[in-house]
Amino acid sequence: ILSDSNIAKYGYDLKRQIDILSHNGISIQGRLMDIELMHYLVNPEKSHKIDILSRTYLEISLESQMQNDKPQAPLSLFDEVPEENEDNTNNFTETAAALLLGQKIKAEMEQTDLMDLYEKMEEPLQRVLSKMELEGVKVDLAQLRRYASALTVEMNTIQDEVRKMAE
Repeated sequence: ILSDSNIAKYGYDLKRQIDILSHNGISIQGRLMDIELMHYLVNPEKSHKIDILSRTYLEISLESQMQNDKPQAPLSLFDEVPEENEDNTNNFTETAAALLLGQKIKAEMEQTDLMDLYEKMEEPLQRVLSKMELEGVKVDLAQLRRYASALTVEMNTIQDEVRKMAE
């Protein structure tokens, strides 16, 4: 399923899932329908947390995922479920909610012409950022040291001026 490019993958924080898979030698193919990113495009000022989105769009409460009034990060596909948790109802509810949320938010994006922005910018960027995190980026340390030295000189000059002004 993960390597089938014909199957869209709906989820929350999919870049994190790509990172986890990549570190384990697995490549995820197909469309990435990240609920968090999609909702950000639809309504950037609102919360993009899955439990709030579930209440807003689906009228489903995922609050049972919370413990001691502290929200937990959404479960990823590869998180280990504690052995004492024999009731996986919460995991199934969240998984089903992710698919339904993705479909509803996608429909909302298509009505407002935001799907093109998501498909051309946000979705590909998830893969690029994940690859950069996995492989790293080349840094010119000599240039970075020169820049740090220049900033230190500038900072010291400003400090001296402030001290003179304060006298």
